[in-house]
Amino acid sequence: MKRTVVAITLLFLALLGGCQPAPTPTATPVPRHAPEVDYRAALAALDTYRARASLDVYPAEGTGLKKAHLEVEVDAINRPERARRTTIRGLRSMARPEERQRTADVLKFVEVGGSLYVSTGTTWLKTPAQNDPEQGILDPALLIPDPTLFTLVATGVKVNDVVADQYTFSGANALAYLSQPEREAIVAVAGNVWLAQEGNFIVRYRATVHGDGFRFDFSPKPFMGKIEVAYDIYGPNEPLTIEPPKDALGEQPEQEPDKPIVLEGFGGTPFPLPPDASVAMSTRQLVVFDTTMTPEEVTQYYANALAEAGWKKADEEERSTGSRRETWQKETYQLVLTIVPGKTNNEPTHVTVGVNPSK
Repeated sequence: MKRTVVAITLLFLALLGGCQPAPTPTATPVPRHAPEVDYRAALAALDTYRARASLDVYPAEGTGLKKAHLEVEVDAINRPERARRTTIRGLRSMARPEERQRTADVLKFVEVGGSLYVSTGTTWLKTPAQNDPEQGILDPALLIPDPTLFTLVATGVKVNDVVADQYTFSGANALAYLSQPEREAIVAVAGNVWLAQEGNFIVRYRATVHGDGFRFDFSPKPFMGKIEVAYDIYGPNEPLTIEPPKDALGEQPEQEPDKPIVLEGFGGTPFPLPPDASVAMSTRQLVVFDTTMTPEEVTQYYANALAEAGWKKADEEERSTGSRRETWQKETYQLVLTIVPGKTNNEPTHVTVGVNPSK
């Protein structure tokens, strides 16, 4: 049931008898909305900051679905040189049931000096910085898509040690981070956002949303329930240091340039690589490399090479980011091929190949 906001007008004028002057009518206050600024640029204008965000999903009783929780922490340096330290927790709760056992529950990134380091545990792997590790999760432009939907309720409020103005919102159109079908199925929204008086960056964001058409990977179909979204910025422009992880794999080549790469499942024969492959690292179960081939050319190259080596394709997935993930099977081995396009036409294609015994 949609909530209805009822405006109550108090009538306090009374005649005291006799003939008296008509009172001056009270002007109706004009709502003040959030400023029309680029909120992504407002955050980028800070030299440093720490961002913390979380998403809690509460499926309604009767759906058979469990609560899901995702949280993201980012320590960010914009100047003098861009660097990021990102931790994402709760990935398994958001994954499809068949993917949960293969999904790391904690994913860590460190981006510094033009390189990206990735870890799902205690071991770090150095890879080219192809994509933003935040993946748009903390995009402030999605939190305030239309300033006219946010109404001022308080000024000079101190949150997270920052003086801010508080705005409220209660409409589905303010939830740009949800899909259009989800927004159309929203039943009720209650939210607040606090904007720094100096700089207009988002200091805090809170939203509670009820709906009957939420769409997440862990559910095979849209479901009824509630989600809660939280976002905070701490320590704007405070000193912050981000350094590369020590002893990361890929920092030094593990084989001579002319030494062939041999992966499990290939019977001791060299693993097929594009002629221009630039290998970042390799083990008996993993190889990471860049190539000037397009993603389509890489896909065709391995369609031929793996088939000739006796592998059969078991699954394939195209992702919205343009990347591609293929699963191949051979006897007791499973091979996962991941192809990530460069951000521009001048950047190489990034390829990761992993081989493990089948479960």
